[in-house]
Amino acid sequence: MFLALALLGLLLLVAGIISIIVPLKFIGISSRKKALIPLLAGFVVLGVASSQLDTEHNQAAQEAGFDSVKDYRHAKELGISSPEEYAPIKAKALAEEKAKAEAIAKAEAEREKEERAKQLALDTQKAKDAGFASVEEFEAAKKAGFDTADAYAEHMKKEAFFAVPAEQTQFVAAVQKATESYRAAKNELAQGGTRSKRKENVCAVLSSLEVQNWVGQLEQLTSNSDGLGVISVRLADGVTVKTWNNAFSDIGDNTLIEPSSALFSKVAELSKNQRIRFSGRFFSSDLDCIKEPSISLRGSMTDPEYIMRFYNIETP
Repeated sequence: MFLALALLGLLLLVAGIISIIVPLKFIGISSRKKALIPLLAGFVVLGVASSQLDTEHNQAAQEAGFDSVKDYRHAKELGISSPEEYAPIKAKALAEEKAKAEAIAKAEAEREKEERAKQLALDTQKAKDAGFASVEEFEAAKKAGFDTADAYAEHMKKEAFFAVPAEQTQFVAAVQKATESYRAAKNELAQGGTRSKRKENVCAVLSSLEVQNWVGQLEQLTSNSDGLGVISVRLADGVTVKTWNNAFSDIGDNTLIEPSSALFSKVAELSKNQRIRFSGRFFSSDLDCIKEPSISLRGSMTDPEYIMRFYNIETP
């Protein structure tokens, strides 16, 4: 069956190819376009023949008791007709293939191990040449943009100096969450409720009115008409701590910085937008937990500025 189909397919292909070149009127093909018919038919017949061959091989393999056509063909090549006789040969071949694959994988793993060892040695030497104690420190420095151990050590020293205390982080989060809630409120009544909730959360976060080593950026650095120091420090977007800016409001709080104080001398050496570490004291408030002097609810909730008496301000 296969041979007959294959022969027919080949004849059709040959007829189609020849008739493309020279029309064969005697077999009814008078144009090159019509020559495509036997050509396509030839391809179809050959496809059917191939499928028929596969079917015959599958049937022959099954009848002979082999697991697959591949095994059947391999056995025939070896002159073996019995699946039982072929089984140990197949098992041996599979074992050899497995051993070969394992050997290749092992060799690849060894090669990668050697490459990693070479790279580690190279990185270790680079780190040593740059003055670093370890490759990990060297990589961290490169990621941060530093090429030498001294520069990176200075950077890490500053990072440690400006490490934000957990209490400050929680305080900022409570205030910013309240701002988001205020802006998302559907009406003025709901907006008013966000202030009391903020008070509750702020009081829950602060262990006392005193804060130590908080971190921020100098936003205002000036003096009032009496020459007393006025500063404000931005802790995060929309969260500020500051002194009063006039003597009347400052009565009883004493947040304005006296020119004769050591703190005034320190602040006088600083610049606007400079990063600082500070310690100070908030003031208790029944409305906001700690004193926040905004006149409007909107101002208090969207841009709160908490009053603080600063005790100390430091830079690295």
